This record gives sequence, structure tokens and C-alpha cells, in this order.
Amino acid sequence: MAIAISNNEILTPSFSIYRLNQFGALEIFYEIKLTKATIIDIS
Repeated sequence: MAIAISNNEILTPSFSIYRLNQFGALEIFYEIKLTKATIIDIS
């Protein structure tokens, strides 16, 4: 991530949010996709 910050790289990350279904198995509840994202700070 430090290299992405210093090079001002454009990123396309995705985040999958999971939940348990009625059978107790994990399933993707929803997915967040970002486009043209940059990292400006890490704390």
C-alpha cells in the first residue's frame, strides 16, 4: 500500500460482504466495487 500511495496508483478494489444463509453456509450478501480509487493516507 505504501507504494500505491507514493506512486499515486489508480486502484479498482472490491469488497465482498458475507452472511450465513438459512442452511448455515456462507454466501455473498453484497459486493462493493470502487473504480478509479487512490489511497491518500493509512492510519
